[in-house]
Amino acid sequence: MHHNSSLMLAFVLSIILVSRAHSRQQERGFIPPDLLPDTSLYHIVPQGVILLWSGPVHLVPNGWAVCDGTQGTPDLRDRFVIGTGSNAQYSVGQRGGASTAAPIITVHPTRLTIAQMPEHSHGGVTYWEEVDTICSKDEITANQKNVTQRTIQSDKSTMIDTTRYHHRHTIEQQVCTRLNEVHIGSILNDHDTFLFDCDGVLWCSPVILPGAIELLNYLTQLGKRVLFVTNNSLKTQRGFSQWLNEIGYPAKPEQVICTAWITAKYLKSINYKGHCYCIGMQSMVEELAREGFHISDGIGSDPVSPEIDWIETSTIPFDDQINCVISAFDIHVNYLKIIKAATYLSRPNVLFLATNDDVTTPQNDVAILPGEGTILASIVAASGRSPTILGKPRTPMFDSIRLAFPDVKPNRTIMIGDRLETDILFGNRQGLTTLLVFSGATSEKKLDTVKQSAEKNPNDKEFLPKYCIKDVQHLLELLILQENTST
Repeated sequence: MHHNSSLMLAFVLSIILVSRAHSRQQERGFIPPDLLPDTSLYHIVPQGVILLWSGPVHLVPNGWAVCDGTQGTPDLRDRFVIGTGSNAQYSVGQRGGASTAAPIITVHPTRLTIAQMPEHSHGGVTYWEEVDTICSKDEITANQKNVTQRTIQSDKSTMIDTTRYHHRHTIEQQVCTRLNEVHIGSILNDHDTFLFDCDGVLWCSPVILPGAIELLNYLTQLGKRVLFVTNNSLKTQRGFSQWLNEIGYPAKPEQVICTAWITAKYLKSINYKGHCYCIGMQSMVEELAREGFHISDGIGSDPVSPEIDWIETSTIPFDDQINCVISAFDIHVNYLKIIKAATYLSRPNVLFLATNDDVTTPQNDVAILPGEGTILASIVAASGRSPTILGKPRTPMFDSIRLAFPDVKPNRTIMIGDRLETDILFGNRQGLTTLLVFSGATSEKKLDTVKQSAEKNPNDKEFLPKYCIKDVQHLLELLILQENTST
């Protein structure tokens, strides 16, 4: 009976493939077979692949699954599945072995489809191609009894997350995927640490973005580690955490990875001795003082009389003990401060540090707010020196995270940000999952432009996120939907 049912299913699917595959004009989905790991029952790998020994087809609440009849029913959380069976002419090539062009079954949230391996391959990788829809979710439900009686006999059955992969890229090259309900399960299950940029992601000062605080609390309740990774040097760790508490999230100072704190930690790590000249705000004084470092000048206003039209350098009090120049964000920056910074840097042994080189700061109105990068550019141009930049996308930022949290694993960490050249580049360089939100510095149009550039210049691929989404409100909604669906 099972054998006849399998043959009938094979025959029906083959007829559907021939008659309908070329009639539908729809976007094709591609799945690289090299995703298939050598593993055992119920093993979930980061790409969302599950391998099971074959057995009866089961209809679970959110999809189909294939499992060994002697091993019980499949995990009900496994929603998007592809089942295969060699004896029923639905076989899939294993790693290192030959593949056939037989069709396979796949389940989407609202439809059941079949797929077939195309004749072509790209870059030595062959892709499974979605070609047709068999029936709707309602039709699957209506035929639940018939479905559960079908058996697919094979040596192995393969279940793969049905995320759409573009045919020009392997899994490592997949970028700019619009985050939706298909992927949200892996975002939640495959990551323990969530790194958030702040400006442009959680708020555009002074406005808190919708869903931001709710998302932070939701992730914390789920047991996720939430860290705030910001190039902003205007606040200390304590200042940031106090602000977060005031707006509804009970943050601890150690959850804040800010550049004022990183600067102090960096100086401590190199056993720096001496005084600092810092173009920055009071937060820099406080963080460096906590680690025993002294900023002798540069903080606050350094006014020049409006009555003079030239600065006599002989009147400038230079400090002979300055061995380090730090460039940070400073609303009081002026010509005199740049003179001092450049002059100190003319001494060959003076250390040159910068918190970041962001050229603008996110803002929720028409004003353009120059960032620390504009200040830094003036000092670099005047001094002819290149700084050690501590913030994103540079490595010292992640080194500071690992110093504070040694158990952070890059492959279990996701970076959520709004800037391609800082947040996304930082995450990609450190081997993190990257998620871009369009609520800050990067628009969808800008992302498209960078994608087009990356087609011509492979180096630009570093700037492309793995996932993108409108804002944190939409991310929160997807997470809640995932929880409701899995319960």
